[in-house]
Amino acid sequence: MGQTDALEVEIEVLAAENVPPSIASGGPYVLDRGQALQLQARATDGNLGCGDEIAVAWDLDGDGEFDDAVGATPVVNWDELDELALGEEHPIRVRVEDAAGESAVAETTLTIYPGDPVARGRANPNPAGCNRRVVFDGSASDHPNPERRIVQYEWDVDGRDGWDGGGRLFRYRYRRFGSYDVTLRVTDDLGRTATTTFRVEVNLGNRPPLARTSRARYTVLEGDDLTLDGSRSIDRDAGCGDRIVEHAWDLDDDGDFDGDHDLRGARPTVAWADLVEALQWDGNQRQIARRGDRYEVTLRVSDTPVRMAAAA
Repeated sequence: MGQTDALEVEIEVLAAENVPPSIASGGPYVLDRGQALQLQARATDGNLGCGDEIAVAWDLDGDGEFDDAVGATPVVNWDELDELALGEEHPIRVRVEDAAGESAVAETTLTIYPGDPVARGRANPNPAGCNRRVVFDGSASDHPNPERRIVQYEWDVDGRDGWDGGGRLFRYRYRRFGSYDVTLRVTDDLGRTATTTFRVEVNLGNRPPLARTSRARYTVLEGDDLTLDGSRSIDRDAGCGDRIVEHAWDLDDDGDFDGDHDLRGARPTVAWADLVEALQWDGNQRQIARRGDRYEVTLRVSDTPVRMAAAA
């Protein structure tokens, strides 16, 4: 049988030197107004395998206290952020601390943007002409959040229900004079929308109407009524929805179409007694005062918008 020997040896286990922890903030962070904030810090410590422990805490309001959130990846509800100004970079800090009191701090920023896009539109030209091309431009629309983008443009340009076209640039021709309310709606990549409305005036190139009478000279026998006829007057822009809205007659030739003896209508009839008074005849209705036996009557026609033409 073999022989043996034993020797007892003492082993001393010394504590390893503590290694300070380190942390990365995970930012910068960008939010839309109303969203919760998901923080994403990364904390490490070389002594974790030796039983060391670490704690992570956040300072979100800039007061120097790490008491606003705990943990490396906490979620912060919107109601804890809604007092922060929009569109500004707010400094936030995260701290990691180990069991030995060693710590590290990382800094980053949080920016909160309004959630909706901004619609901006214009028309060129404005005012515009009937049957002339108008270019609607929505390229000034944008999104306050640089991580969002506008993906759709819709135009309602004729004032009636329904969208007339789409695209950042949209071309259209108005077939009628008038004032038109134009609406642009933009949609971002999350489906959120914004609208803007402005007015386009279509009135360029509107020509005055032409006053026409059925006769160049009217002859009336003593005692007869006189029928005037301006129904042959025309509006050269009738195809654009323009029309004559008034026929006015200056019967006493004083340059005023609103006198006691003046008339309205396309085919007015003047009673003999009114004609005598309007033309200032004397009592025997034969001798003409001031002018011989010829009188001038003027027709004025007005359209919409008001443009005038006169024919004697």
